[in-house]
Amino acid sequence: MSRSFVARRVQYVQYAGLALILAVSSTGVAGCKAGKKQNNKSNGSGTTQPTTQPTSPQNGAPAAAADNGLAGKPPKVILAQAAQAVRAAGSMRMKGSKKDGGELLAVDMTLTAKGAKGKLRGPMGGKNVTMEMVFVGGKVYVRGQQLWMAAGGKAMVRKMGNKWKVLNAKGMPGSDFLSLGAMAKGLLKPKGKVVKLKPAMLGGQKVIRLMDGGDHSVMYIAATGKPYPLRMAESGGKNVVNYAQYGAPVTLTPPPNAVKG
Repeated sequence: MSRSFVARRVQYVQYAGLALILAVSSTGVAGCKAGKKQNNKSNGSGTTQPTTQPTSPQNGAPAAAADNGLAGKPPKVILAQAAQAVRAAGSMRMKGSKKDGGELLAVDMTLTAKGAKGKLRGPMGGKNVTMEMVFVGGKVYVRGQQLWMAAGGKAMVRKMGNKWKVLNAKGMPGSDFLSLGAMAKGLLKPKGKVVKLKPAMLGGQKVIRLMDGGDHSVMYIAATGKPYPLRMAESGGKNVVNYAQYGAPVTLTPPPNAVKG
C-alpha cells in the first residue's frame, strides 16, 4: 500500500546530530489514498466531495471568479497550467497533518521561489517535537525549545535558548523540494496515468480533481480564476494538506547570528 502525501513528503533527516523533519511541497499528483470508507457526500458518480469547506485559498480572489476553461481539458494540460500558475504565484502556504502510528506529523510552511519558512512537528526521541525552520540560500535554519530538549536535554536548552542553528542543506533529503519551482516541477511527474474525476466544490469554489493511477492520490485544482492546487486529503478527511495564500507578501531572509552546525 502506497503511503499518503504527508507521509511521503514529511521526511526524517539525520544531520549534525539533530533529527530534522523536512516537510515538502507536493510533487506530482501524489497526495492521498483512495478508500472505501467515506465520511463525505457522494456526487452521484462513485466519487466524493469533501464536507470540510475551508476559506477559498486564492489570496484576494473574488468569490465568483471566472471559469478558467480547464475543466474540459485533458489532465496533462491541466497539470501544465497548474505548474505554470504555481511558478508565477510568488508565494504559497502549505498546511496539513497526518497521524502515523500514534505519531503526529504536521507542516505549516510558506514556500517562495527562493525557499521556505514555517513550523514543523514530528517524532524525535520518543516525543512529538515542534520546531521553526527557514530554508534559504542553500542552508537550513532551525530552532525550538522542544527540539533542543529532545536533541540534548536541559543543557542544550540553556545553551541554545532562542538561537537559530544553521546547517548546509546540500545533500539533505527533502531540501530540494522546498520551493515553488520544485513543487511546480513535481506536478509534471505523476506516478501513473492521471484520471480526471467529476468536478466538486471546495470552500464555495469549483475544483477539478485529478487522480494518479500510480498510487490513487487525488489533487484538487481551482476551476475558476488561476488554476492553483488547493488541497490534498485522504479519504474521510483525516489527513489533509491545504494550499492557500497564493501571492501573499513574504519576506525570506537568513536568521541573524545563527549558530553553525
